[in-house]
Amino acid sequence: MYHNGKRVNRVKFLLDQKDKHYDIIFIGSSRVVNTIIPEVFDDELGLNTINLGIMDAQPKDVLCIAKLLKENRITYNTLFVQLDYYYNSLNKSRFLTYQLLPYIKNYNAVNDYFKDEADYYLLRYLPFYNYANNDSKLGLRSQLSMLFKKDNSLLKNKGFEPLHGYGNTWQRVLPDKIIDSNDYINRLEAFKRANNLNIKYFVTPFRSDTKKLSFIDSLEIKVPGIIDFSKAIQDDLSFKNGYHLNETGALKFSKIFSNYLKKNQPNNAI
Repeated sequence: MYHNGKRVNRVKFLLDQKDKHYDIIFIGSSRVVNTIIPEVFDDELGLNTINLGIMDAQPKDVLCIAKLLKENRITYNTLFVQLDYYYNSLNKSRFLTYQLLPYIKNYNAVNDYFKDEADYYLLRYLPFYNYANNDSKLGLRSQLSMLFKKDNSLLKNKGFEPLHGYGNTWQRVLPDKIIDSNDYINRLEAFKRANNLNIKYFVTPFRSDTKKLSFIDSLEIKVPGIIDFSKAIQDDLSFKNGYHLNETGALKFSKIFSNYLKKNQPNNAI
């Protein structure tokens, strides 16, 4: 049912891109989902791009997504990975976890994602265990949704989901220190080299009241070549909260990013 249902979550949306090619694919957390407008890049650069971000995606999730792209023969010229304070995280997205569970037997990338879980064998070999422990996400309501819910706006907007409004007082405080190394980023880099992939990193904007933004300076040392857009939007009215742009801000930033690529990647050599 999950494999043949309508598009109702972002993992299904990603898997539906099987055997397709894109000039640029963007992945990362909600700071990609709510920030990158593919149509702007398409129009400005004459390319075919898509937003495959996942809410709350952290380095472990990003590694899994990159492997899923490869396993599903979803090809690209450039994979742009959004990276920020989550460099310090060795955890995983609760959203991606629920959405991946139905595919644990279908994809090696998904199986590997769950292998270090204490209840891995229960998750893989006892389907009822999945439903009993994640009923609200994988149970009857979700299955009925798969059957009857029509395609949502993901397809229309190529994965972009806008936020509206501004002035939310939710302020972001970045970590005091950066960890020595993130094993999942190291694995992603090894995966990139082994498969001759073009993977680049970038940081999306933070609102001007973000504290300890110097963390990004440390991140640039850990991840040489990362493109820092953390201060690219200075207008606080363009932010939904301290670290998410609203739709107006997303439009501004997507134009800034596409213009950056236009200037720094001559002849669309993305």
